[in-house]
Amino acid sequence: MNKKICLLILIFFMGIMFSQVGIDTANPRGALDINKGENHTMGLVLPTNPDPEKNIVNPTGDDVAPGTVVYDSRLNCVRVYRHNSSEHGDTWSECLSEKSTLAEVGDLDCGITTKGNHYATYLPSTGSKSIRYMRGNEQPYEAIEITSTGIMGLTAKAPAGKLNKGDGSIVLNISGLPYGEGEKANFLLNFGGKSCKFSLPVSVPSSKCTEESEWGVNISKDKNNPTRLVIGGETVEVYRITEGSNPDKTAADNGYRTEHQRTVGGITLLNPKAYFRLGPAANDIASITLVFSKPVNNIGLKSNWYGCGSTLENGDSSVLTAYNKNGEPVSMKMNNIRGTVSFLNLVKSGERLTVIALPVLSCVNRGGISYIASGSEPYTRLTLTTISNADDILAAFTTCNAHVHQDKIPTSL
Repeated sequence: MNKKICLLILIFFMGIMFSQVGIDTANPRGALDINKGENHTMGLVLPTNPDPEKNIVNPTGDDVAPGTVVYDSRLNCVRVYRHNSSEHGDTWSECLSEKSTLAEVGDLDCGITTKGNHYATYLPSTGSKSIRYMRGNEQPYEAIEITSTGIMGLTAKAPAGKLNKGDGSIVLNISGLPYGEGEKANFLLNFGGKSCKFSLPVSVPSSKCTEESEWGVNISKDKNNPTRLVIGGETVEVYRITEGSNPDKTAADNGYRTEHQRTVGGITLLNPKAYFRLGPAANDIASITLVFSKPVNNIGLKSNWYGCGSTLENGDSSVLTAYNKNGEPVSMKMNNIRGTVSFLNLVKSGERLTVIALPVLSCVNRGGISYIASGSEPYTRLTLTTISNADDILAAFTTCNAHVHQDKIPTSL
């Protein structure tokens, strides 16, 4: 029986080689005709493979023969191996049928980190992540949006676009207010029929920032020769605009020597050259504005109050305002407030953060607070103004929780 079957198969293939063959038809119209009349209900199923360039071989061991036809299951189309007279040799064709409308890739790599990442719990955080894809099919893709797990509150987004032919990359812009337990925010990206995972470290904000390095130096008032600070690994130029009768004086110049600096209300001021004595009683500095060369966020502020005045209206007070690169006011919020707040009235959010010391009948060292000035968007100007008619306030700015916003994040690598 087996011999008979083998003989029939041999006769069939010999027929194909030396004559016309018809399947379900007595009158073949070519070397091979598989039509049955005019109403045939079944089609020809081609060999299917997700990556013909790598997987299709010639069983003889030679190169793939020009004219080999397969169905590319990744691109959802028919392709043919064709003779190419160019210097690149024979190649697989583009889709012979209508191209796939699905954006599909051969693989994803989520391991590429970009600059400007800063993520801290309960603070406005920004950064980016570059995702590299392989073997793109030139199809458009929809906007991407992924929310974090583990530490939640972060969202990774990318606008709609179009895949390259071959390899390329997509940059996810990441922002939000992280919260939750753990050390990392986790993301799962499903894109183009593939998936990959990545995690971002999320730090805990420092509530102290008492090292001298955190106070920087006596910020230059010359905009043509600004002070250079390192904020979140980025170099930022900053200068000050100081209003008052003697705007160049620091706290040390006013007689607040190093040995006079101590912890008040749990808040310690160090390095007297790096902070200022504000207030009408000092008659030197009424306001100080820091102007940054790059948009920043989460600049810290520390203050000690020397309270005087018998009414709420003339108690020591200060106002903090911020402005974006277009000169528009930024909505602010006090985060991570530390110190003695029982003697203070606080306006903790809005375009004006206000701190007013409750009145006392004699001038005493009342206490101090520290907080992180977080903006609804990054700011380039930060202004601290005294509005009291009483005594002075010592104030200093810190950068240990700050970060630089990336104005121009690359769309590809």
